[in-house]
Amino acid sequence: FSEYQVVVHMLSLTLFLARDRLGLWERRGTWLLLVSLLAMGVLIPERTPAMMSGILIATCVLGVTMVHKARADAARIFAGAAVVAALGSLFWVVPATLGNSDTLAVQRFAESFRFWEAEEVRERAALPWRQSIELIRLSPEGVGPAMVATSFDPGALVPHNNFFLFAIAYSLVFPLAYFAWLALTFRSLFESMGAAEEWRARLGFCALGLTLAFMASSVFNSTFSSYMGVSFLLSMLWLHNEAAAGSDRLAAA
Repeated sequence: FSEYQVVVHMLSLTLFLARDRLGLWERRGTWLLLVSLLAMGVLIPERTPAMMSGILIATCVLGVTMVHKARADAARIFAGAAVVAALGSLFWVVPATLGNSDTLAVQRFAESFRFWEAEEVRERAALPWRQSIELIRLSPEGVGPAMVATSFDPGALVPHNNFFLFAIAYSLVFPLAYFAWLALTFRSLFESMGAAEEWRARLGFCALGLTLAFMASSVFNSTFSSYMGVSFLLSMLWLHNEAAAGSDRLAAA
């Protein structure tokens, strides 16, 4: 259930944030997608998609505001900093004001702002995270599959060993190699964050937001694998192709 919601949220939000690359009616359709995501965010109990959505939106919007537009107007930096402070305050204001509501949907909305207090987070912090952090501390080079995955050793730590922390415990080389591959594969897309054109910068910051969202959620789930990983790469490839196609059109003009 959570995995499907991650796919829907990330694909839909990527289209919405980069909607200027779409046709007129497609752009209008992305607003319907956004409304449906807001409705799902209130109804579903899972908080991971909401957390990922917040990271993606904040990175894209703040990146364009504080980095790109600040090149022409330095005051944008202060405006962006004010937005960051306002967003940060929501993590305390919203739960305090709405957390005791009699409406279940409102309670869930308030709880999403303090996701670190969720039962799922506390359960994983109590055992899997503690075990993986201890393994990394004792063997920073990695311990291999027999110590981590029950598919190799019935007495290993956990069967669900795709969390990011367990990937580090499995082998320090794995996460380093994977993120190095991402950086090299989508190098031109990430470099577009510094482009002079706003549309290109937005594509780059959207790609950065996607990557950060999936990195954050990988602490809770194996988001870089299975169909969630497919949705990540599809989104990144579309952004990459749009940035490349736009550059080609500018060069031809």
